[in-house]
Amino acid sequence: MKSSDLMHDVALFVHRARRNKVINFVLSFVVALYEKTREIFGADKRSLALFRVLLGITTLWDLGDRARDLRVHYTDEGIMPRSLILEVLWNEEWTSIYMMSGNFATIACLFVLNAVIAVFLTVGYRTRLSCLLCYIFCCGIQDRNSFVGHSGDNLGRIALLYAVLMPLGDCFSVDAALKARDEQASRPPSKSLRASSPNAAGGTSYLYADATSAMILVQMVVMYAAAYYHKTGAEWNESGNATWLALQMDSLRRVPWGDWVLMMPRVCRFLTNAVHDWQLAGNYFFFFPVFTGPARLFGVLGYLAMHLGLGICLRLGQFSWITCIVPLAWIPPFFWDELFFGKWMKTKTTTSLTVYYDRDCKFCPTAVDVVQTFLLLPETRLLPLEGDVTFEYADLPKYDVKAHNGKGRPQHSWLVVRDHTNAYRHDWDAACAITEASPALFPLIAWVRRCGLAGNVLLNIIHSHAEPLETADSGDQSEQPVKRYRSRPPIPRRPRAARRALGFAFRWTTWAFAQAFALFLIYVCITWNKANLHWSTGPDYRLRPLIFTLHLTQNWNGFAPTPPSWYFWFMMEGTLDNGTKVELFTDGNFLVGKSVPWTGIGKPPRVDTAFKNHRWLKYWENGYIGWPYESQKFNMRMAFGRYLCRYYNSRYEGGQVLNERA
Repeated sequence: MKSSDLMHDVALFVHRARRNKVINFVLSFVVALYEKTREIFGADKRSLALFRVLLGITTLWDLGDRARDLRVHYTDEGIMPRSLILEVLWNEEWTSIYMMSGNFATIACLFVLNAVIAVFLTVGYRTRLSCLLCYIFCCGIQDRNSFVGHSGDNLGRIALLYAVLMPLGDCFSVDAALKARDEQASRPPSKSLRASSPNAAGGTSYLYADATSAMILVQMVVMYAAAYYHKTGAEWNESGNATWLALQMDSLRRVPWGDWVLMMPRVCRFLTNAVHDWQLAGNYFFFFPVFTGPARLFGVLGYLAMHLGLGICLRLGQFSWITCIVPLAWIPPFFWDELFFGKWMKTKTTTSLTVYYDRDCKFCPTAVDVVQTFLLLPETRLLPLEGDVTFEYADLPKYDVKAHNGKGRPQHSWLVVRDHTNAYRHDWDAACAITEASPALFPLIAWVRRCGLAGNVLLNIIHSHAEPLETADSGDQSEQPVKRYRSRPPIPRRPRAARRALGFAFRWTTWAFAQAFALFLIYVCITWNKANLHWSTGPDYRLRPLIFTLHLTQNWNGFAPTPPSWYFWFMMEGTLDNGTKVELFTDGNFLVGKSVPWTGIGKPPRVDTAFKNHRWLKYWENGYIGWPYESQKFNMRMAFGRYLCRYYNSRYEGGQVLNERA
């Protein structure tokens, strides 16, 4: 039987089945259930693009935060040399690129390389590869010194791994802009002009649903549910003073907002109940069968408000930012279609913009595509500057059409914009018009206008060094304009059947592997958190090496089962070579080579400033208070003491050196 006959028989069967009311009801129900399942477990690609940008920015911010203590935390000259890491912290399943050297210059180069890759991730260039490399570097830097880590590092690491499997570069990215340019170049010239971007809201479905999209939803739901069930103390469930206890910790409380909330016990009690209940109740808003879009948006905003409130009152480092970013991946299509693109961007300034570019320049079409993609201008019309515009160059009096530069192109502006008032603006003034119309950059319009002179110079340099397209000879070019055209791409040869089959098999094999790996990650996420709650024994023991190698371990027991009711600070008594006793911990003096006279054991005026940042706080908390092995703790203290003496003596200018630490 031919395939056409088979399809005809199937279509005929469906048509006849539709006449039966029962079968028609069942088919309609199955289709509706399928669509609702896709809506619940699917993610919008525009939300994933926002997630990608913020994830890249957070990676850069984390690198900058760690770089302040690069020498002391990540080199052999600091407090955690590699020999001590291998003795105290190392897992035989780990592999860290930062363990290849203990030299400061080498580690600094790795930091710079990591930052460059994070920039690529932010702008969406080679997105999947950038995600994978960022994940490898993230695991390496966390393994190099896990004493300065916290729960935010775990979530950031897992988010980078999940991002490798998801289409984060399909919208608002360099990859999307280049793909749109290539598709445009492959069309016939009569159909090559486009009036909108692939980021637009109309007529295109951005819903993305499969096992990889469900993966990150399950991770987020399990994380908050586990955090809820870990909080079993009376301070969370009965008295409601967990927030008050957390704010009592001087090392975490942020001034002045934390002090202000601490003075209001009833507000603390309300915040305790709100945080505790929302960690579980907020998950239900992601599975509403009706009003799915508005309900999910409400859930996202609820988690965002919770973490922003925690970050305002407590010094939690990267944890505050990464926990705000992950829920944003689940902003529903309702937000983009009905609110963002449907209302907020439907203004005359954004919808009446037309950008003309020099089509004889290979760089210019790519530049305007990238600008349209990143500045959120989906309804902007992009047209070539020559041959398709309705105005004369007389409207731009400073340019002469017949004047040519050395590369055979007229020396007119390669960027002209017609704004919402139908006025033509060129050069940097055109860039100002685009910035003013962009909902992403309009707050920077005043700064962009101040850069007019430098901007014009930059645009001229770009245009003068851009490579022109091919031109056709047309007689005396001094008397008539040169006719220019885009060379049509060569017609690709039809691939052979074997090549088509191999391509099809490769695509489906990679898709199937991604789905299987996503299901594996879901299994590990659920079983590992059940084991942390003592509800099960965890994943199969044969999978433990793979789990540790991929760094899939996680634990969401912050401030659980109850916030600590004890508070700590340190006193560092040192003795100079003349017998004078000094104190080194106050105001973080040990970090800058300073000291104050020893006045006995007592609480310093500001505990939070003594820890410098959240990484140092976690070092003292994990390495000195929470570490159970006294022999290893002694070796850590010795390594810190040796570093402190070396650093203090190299920086101190008082004529005495530190030769002993009590």
